[in-house]
Amino acid sequence: ALASSSSSGWVKSAVAVAATVVGVVLAVSLLSHAGVQPQDFMAMQVLRTVWRGNRVVSYQGKHYHFEKVAFAPGPLRPGGPPLWVAGNSARALRRAVLLADGWHPVDLPPVEIERLLKVAHPLIGQRPFTVAPRLRVALGSQTVDGVPLSGSAEQVAEGLRAYATAGVNYAVLHFLSESQAERERAMNIFARQVMPQVAG
Repeated sequence: ALASSSSSGWVKSAVAVAATVVGVVLAVSLLSHAGVQPQDFMAMQVLRTVWRGNRVVSYQGKHYHFEKVAFAPGPLRPGGPPLWVAGNSARALRRAVLLADGWHPVDLPPVEIERLLKVAHPLIGQRPFTVAPRLRVALGSQTVDGVPLSGSAEQVAEGLRAYATAGVNYAVLHFLSESQAERERAMNIFARQVMPQVAG
């Protein structure tokens, strides 16, 4: 089932998705344009090292090094939170597959996500791998060019189903609005009218 972030009574579990991307589940943007670089790998190693659960940690590497650094509180999840690598390119997905636990593209169409995942499938194999794009949402009477999920509740639900078919596990949603009140209204409409269509 495709999970998404919104508000309402359902928010307790769904907000965890959005909150973890911002804080608990780290979405690491690796900005190199040349594929997997040594510093990218070492940055991941540093995070894994401090998340092992030890109160005092050390790391020695070419780009990062520290001795006996106190790290607290430790992660609730053994080994630390999942790491997602952000980026829309094939190289970004390759970095995600080789270094992390998931991929976090932004506003990428489902057909492009599906194409890139097919190319990366030999690298992913059968291991657990999360695909969780950040997608803009504009609920209304008309679709909006360039916004992945827009239009009526039915059109947005259809869009979410297309992402699920493409291989997406979670969607981190950004509701477009001019005010917080408008955003909350859109989120409530999403919870009442869209979620029942994609639940299960």
